Formats: sequence, C-alpha cells, structure tokens
Amino acid sequence: MIEKHILDLVELEKFSNSFIGNLKKTDVVLFKGELGSGKTTFIRFLIKKLYLFYNLIPPEIIPSPTFNIMQSYKLKDFVIHHYDFYRIKNSKEFREINFDENIKGNISFIEWPEIILPFIKKYSSVTVELSIVDKNKREFNIYYK
Repeated sequence: MIEKHILDLVELEKFSNSFIGNLKKTDVVLFKGELGSGKTTFIRFLIKKLYLFYNLIPPEIIPSPTFNIMQSYKLKDFVIHHYDFYRIKNSKEFREINFDENIKGNISFIEWPEIILPFIKKYSSVTVELSIVDKNKREFNIYYK
C-alpha cells in the first residue's frame, strides 16, 4: 500500500498523530530523502506524539543522532530507537551497534537506511520517502510492507 502526502510543518505535525496509530512494537520505519527534506523533523514529531499517546511528558529536546548514530527513548514497556546511518560506511559498523537485539519489542526509526537494507528484510517495515516541494512543503510517499 502506498500513501502520498504534500504537507507543510503544521500539517505534518497533525499527520504524525495518524501515522503513530499504525505503528506497532517491532516496526522499523525507514526514512529516505535528501539532506533537508524533513526526516529528522518528522521523527521528532513522531517521538513527541508517542510520548503523549502514552500519557508521558515528551523530552524537551529530541536531538538528531547524526554523530552518535542512535538515540533511545524509553516509554512504558518499549523503547524508541532513532538511528541515523548517514556516517555508516560498511555493514561491519552496522553490526557493531547491536541492531538485531535493539529491535526486539521496540520501534525503530532509521534515517539513511540504504546500507542496512539487506539486514532488515526479515522485519516488518514502513518506508517513508521525503522530497522537497518548496521552501515550506515536503512530499511524503509512504510504503507499507
């Protein structure tokens, strides 16, 4: 199934409410798109909305994991792992972060997933492809596996 949306920031924040309604533990959400297309922004909205959905106070700051590769957020009975594989250059580096163990019973958001695609075929995944329409709008193509 494919969904297509063209959204500005206000619409994206509203859309994130419905998007989290489709997520379940062990889901892997892959975010593809050029620099500045909105991957991290969308993930920040999703993390915030998941906290609110579980009646928890969201973190004040949701940093990009560009330099440390992964940020984790503990909710009631699972963890959200936010990965940024922009700097990962080979599969050996990917295996060193214990991805297979982290994914069990948790939700994983992955920016720049291209290098790890062969390793995640066995997991339920959603792919979100983002592209810049103009200064204020982004196109979101969402592929449910």
